[in-house]
Amino acid sequence: MLPPHDKSRLLSIRLGGEEYEKLKEACITAGVRSLSEYSRAAIMQKVSSNPTESRNLTDDLTTLTARLTELDAALQDLSRQIGRLLGGRTYSAGK
Repeated sequence: MLPPHDKSRLLSIRLGGEEYEKLKEACITAGVRSLSEYSRAAIMQKVSSNPTESRNLTDDLTTLTARLTELDAALQDLSRQIGRLLGGRTYSAGK
């Protein structure tokens, strides 16, 4: 957070009664001294997060999971083929 003297812009928003009460409760629960401080922190956290980066990570994990599943199936098939070549013995991962 910036020191008070570095804050030179004012943001004004309107909230409904229920929204205001939720904000007030969240502020109290978090132990923050003012609604402004809590709101500023929440806004800056949202602005600082990178939704594209998060989406890319999810896509990467999905791709990785699919590739690992394919690799597992290929290794199991290879294990069966080796087992047949060695006379019916099969080997499983970890043994």
